[in-house]
Amino acid sequence: MGDGVGGMVLMGGYKYLGLTLDGTLSVHPHSRKMKEVLIMKAGALGGVVLNLSAGYRGDLWSLLIRPLFGPPAPLCMVGDGGTNISAVEGLCRKSFKRIVGIAVNVKSDLVEKLAGYDIMERGQKMWEEAEEKWYHRKMRLCYQKKISVGEKREDWLKYIPGEAIKLINMYARMCPKCDGGEMVHKHLGVHGLDVPDVAEIIQMINNEVSGVRKWCGLQKIKWERMKNLNIWGGYCDQIIKKILWAVYGRIGGE
Repeated sequence: MGDGVGGMVLMGGYKYLGLTLDGTLSVHPHSRKMKEVLIMKAGALGGVVLNLSAGYRGDLWSLLIRPLFGPPAPLCMVGDGGTNISAVEGLCRKSFKRIVGIAVNVKSDLVEKLAGYDIMERGQKMWEEAEEKWYHRKMRLCYQKKISVGEKREDWLKYIPGEAIKLINMYARMCPKCDGGEMVHKHLGVHGLDVPDVAEIIQMINNEVSGVRKWCGLQKIKWERMKNLNIWGGYCDQIIKKILWAVYGRIGGE
């Protein structure tokens, strides 16, 4: 709806293909609605995800929450000026962190790898597909959607245990012994700890478990999911204990 000024109608808002914009084509109205929906869904899922692995939590996010970020994704191609698409990107990461149990200060690049979703990349694909559709329509040609056979994104959450999420969150903390230093693996070397990068740990777990699953399939042996999760959970737990002892143990505990 809009108000008439000088015989012309000034639109106060627009709604198109599930996307709600204001008169300046900003995504503020849509982001407010998305926040309301996300709070409702996160509250409903809160009790459900407590006993689920990180992989299953990620699957729930992909099925129930990620589709909400489809309509505003093409605005990434326009740029943030006026559209405030960066707020939607931040909301996407926050929703994933909340469902999976990741700390709010974990780096964005790691969160995007764990989520397996890049709203900028998705927006670019939707934009290119829309341009191709418009060209075919203009030239009165028949449009056939291309089936993407590109490389599938790696699922970082597939086999990692809950202890790996705890380790990710611990690496994002501020070191109590240093001024403003995050407890990443490089910084922990200052305190005499030789621990791997969290991305390397996740990659190692997924590679090892994938190899074991493949071997079990060839040998026609049942793959024991919980046994493997417990083994790698114990590995991550040992690293957590080493960090707690080296960083917190000398100052009276955590």
